[in-house]
Amino acid sequence: MASVRASSWLVTPLLFALGCSDEAVPPVTVDGGVDAPAADAPAADAPEAGRPMRNPQPLFGPCDSAAECRDDMVCRRAAETGLPGGQCNRECTRDDECVLFLPGAKPIDGFCQAADTAGRRFCARVCANGIDCERDGYTCIGINAGTINAVNVCSPVCTETSCIDGTVCDHQTGRCRAADAPPLTGRTLGQSCVANTDPAMTPATVCQSGLCNPQVVRDSMGTPFQTGSNGGYCVSRCILPQGYNSSNIWTDMELPRANCPANGICFISRTYAEGDIGTCVPACTQDSDCRASEGYYCRKTFQLSATRTRTFTNGFCSPINCAATTGTRTCPSGYTCRRTMQGTAVVGNCVPSA
Repeated sequence: MASVRASSWLVTPLLFALGCSDEAVPPVTVDGGVDAPAADAPAADAPEAGRPMRNPQPLFGPCDSAAECRDDMVCRRAAETGLPGGQCNRECTRDDECVLFLPGAKPIDGFCQAADTAGRRFCARVCANGIDCERDGYTCIGINAGTINAVNVCSPVCTETSCIDGTVCDHQTGRCRAADAPPLTGRTLGQSCVANTDPAMTPATVCQSGLCNPQVVRDSMGTPFQTGSNGGYCVSRCILPQGYNSSNIWTDMELPRANCPANGICFISRTYAEGDIGTCVPACTQDSDCRASEGYYCRKTFQLSATRTRTFTNGFCSPINCAATTGTRTCPSGYTCRRTMQGTAVVGNCVPSA
């Protein structure tokens, strides 16, 4: 089995392909960090939806009012912040203010995040994997890659069951929202997009998830490079369900949706482990389900080893590798195959003809 490469998810999330006889899914070049919700509304005095009030919760515990939190912490309610189930938290200036102390257990490290839109800094739980986060609708995501502050922290990626107290899961963003909130604007899973770091971006051209595989990236010198993700390509985050493995990728013949949008597949990002971060990509069963005229096709076959492949009944839309030695597809009209080396393999991207 070809191993999954070391992850670049910390700042530039990658959806890693398996083997080399088929196309690699392009890199996601947008990562807004862990937590950039709207400012919290004043905490309610009692929980919504008529449920009994919880006993006061520790740091990072669920809540719908400040009365459900210990030690005079605030409740970052799901309806205002998008955090599944709400979260007991405190404002911070240093990481040591974010350590979680539980009776009879070792202290759990915390991280004081960058300021939110209201200029306040809140705590995040440090993690090694998704299971560490311990709450439904949270998994472990890296932030601040390439800096001395690089760290893995628990971040919201909501599920249907994690959004309570009058909220529902928005699978595009991975956040809970009030059930009566108006729909978001912007591009959805699999649609064309402009990265939210691009000067040409507008609210209508960026992905609701904030994660766009852009058509063009720039190197350290500012030189533009065509990625093969023609027109851009929205992805989003998910939590890997049980069943992914390093032997045959997935236990069943149909790749899973998990907590992706309705037209999505939750596929491997870094590891195969249940509860870890995955990437939502648009589902398909045939090439015509994808943006074929821009160089995308329905990828259903994956290389397991030099002699073994695995084909599923469904797949996901992926840019063509026009240099592949098996199952070769040619670029559509208006595009040219540009071949480059990735390690020891030759990879071909369909780029706009000059």
